Amino acid sequence: MTLRSEVVVIAVVFVVHYQEVRLAIAPLLRGFQAEFDAAAKRTKAADGAFLAVYKKLVHMPGQCFSFNLLTMDIVIISHT
Repeated sequence: MTLRSEVVVIAVVFVVHYQEVRLAIAPLLRGFQAEFDAAAKRTKAADGAFLAVYKKLVHMPGQCFSFNLLTMDIVIISHT
């Protein structure tokens, strides 16, 4: 067997094995994608809820000085 034919055989075996592995893990990948999408949706909802509470606190009458400093820190952190 020549070197070229050995390389061809190795390539064919690799492609067949790759297809088998791909078919075997496809359901797992779909499951992870569903979990990732759900986590992204929860994160977006949590971010919106946090911003809503933050905006209500910022516009409350009678804010104390320390709260103003806290909100400035949060704004600085959110813009970095």
